[in-house]
Amino acid sequence: MTPNEGVTATREQQVIKHYTLQVTRRRPMLETQDYQCPYCGEPVEAVLDLSAGDQQYIEDCPVCCRPIVFLLETDGQNWHLDVRGEND
Repeated sequence: MTPNEGVTATREQQVIKHYTLQVTRRRPMLETQDYQCPYCGEPVEAVLDLSAGDQQYIEDCPVCCRPIVFLLETDGQNWHLDVRGEND
């Protein structure tokens, strides 16, 4: 075996190991949902992570910067998204 053969085999093993880790990692189940801002009425798109289960969180509208309450209900495949103003 030449010195380069040993190095090449090691690099190939690293590539295989890296690929295996990428395949076995759990990828988030991302979906998109259009909604209207409850304040300014502008159409906006939300990115939803269904892998985290039911969620409630607040994000600012990208147009008018007012706080929007998001209520996401999901079983990991199907979902329902409710958006409302912070004081509604």
